[in-house]
Amino acid sequence: MLNDLLEAIVKLANRANAPTGIVRKRGEDYFVRNENGKIVTLEGEPPIANKTAFSVADIVSMCIVEDGGHRELVYSRRGVVSLRNGTDHRERDTLHLMPSPQMQAVAELQAKAQAMDQRALLWALRHTFRDCLGKAGNLVDSLRKMQWTASSTTDAAVFRGKQSYGSAIASEVKGIENVPEYVTLQIPMFAAYFRSVQDVEFILDPDEGTKTFKFLPVPGAIESAWAGAEDDLGAAIHANLRTQGAESVAVYFGEPE
Repeated sequence: MLNDLLEAIVKLANRANAPTGIVRKRGEDYFVRNENGKIVTLEGEPPIANKTAFSVADIVSMCIVEDGGHRELVYSRRGVVSLRNGTDHRERDTLHLMPSPQMQAVAELQAKAQAMDQRALLWALRHTFRDCLGKAGNLVDSLRKMQWTASSTTDAAVFRGKQSYGSAIASEVKGIENVPEYVTLQIPMFAAYFRSVQDVEFILDPDEGTKTFKFLPVPGAIESAWAGAEDDLGAAIHANLRTQGAESVAVYFGEPE
């Protein structure tokens, strides 16, 4: 009798200490013990069906179609997010935006601030920035015609195109008068899904001693270009909302929580 009682007490203790549930991934069933200690199956929450958009029109349409336009749109240089639920920001549709190869190259030029020789500069302009030269005039031709020369001199003056080295040798650049000190490139800001082209001003500074160039965006040029691209993106969102008759949708600039 006593043994039976002790065995019953142990079973009750084990049942009380047993885990009450094993929670699985969202969208899957999970299991709990009922008051009798039996494992029962409960249906899990439905999975979050986030979607990816591929244009501003897509993300605006997703916002409107899903629930009548009662969602928020949040945008920045990283993309546009349509938030389905004001309290659970895990539920969202997203238009992902990435910097274009040209804009990445501009950022790299600023970060490294390295001089490049004439061949490397021409390659960058003819390859990476090939479609960005609309405001650069005959820059490529002028650079091609530049010639570095050295001559004897006793002139110690320093000016653009000629720099003295002691009293014996001077390095001189022929054709430098046709190369501007500042150059404006028209940079596409995003790799895909939205087009915004912004002017980025560069300083082009030849170094006669090393026969190289410094080609760098002027201070503030990159951030100014991104601000212009974000303005273009916001304007496109509002234009699409007007086109689709959903101007009541709230639009915010920034990053969603």
